[in-house]
Amino acid sequence: MPVSSRTVWYFHGFDPATTARYRRIFAAASERFDVTLEGLPDGEDGWQATREGVVTDVRYCRYEDLVRGYRAAPFWQRAWRYWVTLFAVSWSSIFARPSHQTSKAYGLMLAPMMTFGFPIVLLAVCSFWLGMSAILALFVGALLGLLLVRWLFLDVVADLFSYLRALAVGNDQHWSEYAMRIYDLADQIDPGETDETLVIGHSLGGIAAVVSVARKLETWPEGRPIGLLTLGSTHGIVLAQLGIGQSALVAAIQKVTSDPRVFWVDVSSPRDAFCVPLTDPLKQIGQGARPGMTSPRVISAQLRDAPKIPGDRRTVFSAMRRHMGYLLAPEPGSGFDYADTVTAALSLKERFGPRGNSPKAKMWQG
Repeated sequence: MPVSSRTVWYFHGFDPATTARYRRIFAAASERFDVTLEGLPDGEDGWQATREGVVTDVRYCRYEDLVRGYRAAPFWQRAWRYWVTLFAVSWSSIFARPSHQTSKAYGLMLAPMMTFGFPIVLLAVCSFWLGMSAILALFVGALLGLLLVRWLFLDVVADLFSYLRALAVGNDQHWSEYAMRIYDLADQIDPGETDETLVIGHSLGGIAAVVSVARKLETWPEGRPIGLLTLGSTHGIVLAQLGIGQSALVAAIQKVTSDPRVFWVDVSSPRDAFCVPLTDPLKQIGQGARPGMTSPRVISAQLRDAPKIPGDRRTVFSAMRRHMGYLLAPEPGSGFDYADTVTAALSLKERFGPRGNSPKAKMWQG
């Protein structure tokens, strides 16, 4: 039966943006269709989208205050966290737990250091032509590199990966704050009377979505399906670490993939630098995968030239534009359309059930 009503529970990423910005993004992505947007009838965070008789309530699950608090630390503390995380990820990549996931994280974590070093080397070389003393050139280059790291990469890369590390290890207040917030949000998810319940997580929100669905299954009505959609999720990078948070995420994936009520679609792009793309979560948890578990649909989204998002200075970088591109209007042949998935009369299972996994996907062979 076609869907006439749907409830979406949306978990955002490592982003201090509020509901208003995400509503603007959604409005821009869905303007190709005859979609009407208005506030939720109960006044909660989110909006209601109506398209050709299909009513979708998008409920925004917020924890941006935790993100703001983490990023509000002094510069020296944020830089120190970066170096500690870089060392830890490097150690895991080379010695403790080598894998494609840790290697991907290691490469991304090197970006700030490369950015810091490039101006130093460049100005040192140019000093021979400019008549500048080598000491002055090194000083100016170091200052420029420090500013680049401060204004560009602490927000875009370093804070994100140090936070993911904190969540994976779970040995400080950040994991407990995050876990309690996600559990509280999970308790709000209600099967209600709509035709479809769809839990969506983008980036860091992919972890929140999986954990929330796993928790909610304990009280979910028998025979009632639930859709799970993760977009550019960072779960692969957390799974590459070791700790309380990593173990909790493994347990959540095991639970979600063992329950026939859940239909999970994991969308990623080979061009997305902030996830481990086209890799089955069951393959990522390794020996934690067991017979009887069902892999999600692993779908590719071809994110080529995503536009900048007004008000989001991070999208000056092409890598961040692509990472946010899952939520935008797609390019022809991209393989995934977020606005259409959320507003059309097809359920998540009807849309992606007949579709196979991406030919490039690395799937678990259970």
